Amino acid sequence: MPLIVWDHSYSVGSPQLDADHQRFLDILGRVYDLWRQGQPDTVALNALFDELQSFTDEHFTREEAALAAREYPVDLLLAHHEMHHELKRHVVEFRARHLSGQAPDRLTDEMIRFLKHWLLDHIMNEDMKYRPFFTQQRHA
Repeated sequence: MPLIVWDHSYSVGSPQLDADHQRFLDILGRVYDLWRQGQPDTVALNALFDELQSFTDEHFTREEAALAAREYPVDLLLAHHEMHHELKRHVVEFRARHLSGQAPDRLTDEMIRFLKHWLLDHIMNEDMKYRPFFTQQRHA
């Protein structure tokens, strides 16, 4: 069972960005599955860090470009970019702690809690601000 099950209420009005958000939830679910094993495998955790860092960069670039193309207000776009930058900083920090040998079970638990809160909060409170820019485009 996934940690977070995708719900239509999470939709931001863009099929591509919704698919990206679902992939984030999938990655988080795989981290959770690894954590539930007891002592997370460091090789598998490294692979998930690679995927998370790579996909975070890819998604944030795509999302910010889509917002700019839809003339999302510059001040909101800059604030959104800063939130993305902050998440990337946290992911890099989690990875550095992992590489320094911090107990993988504790680190994984902390990372799951942080990412779960951040993703849901970001999608429901920040990304929803741009939803009208996608839904109005479709109906215009």
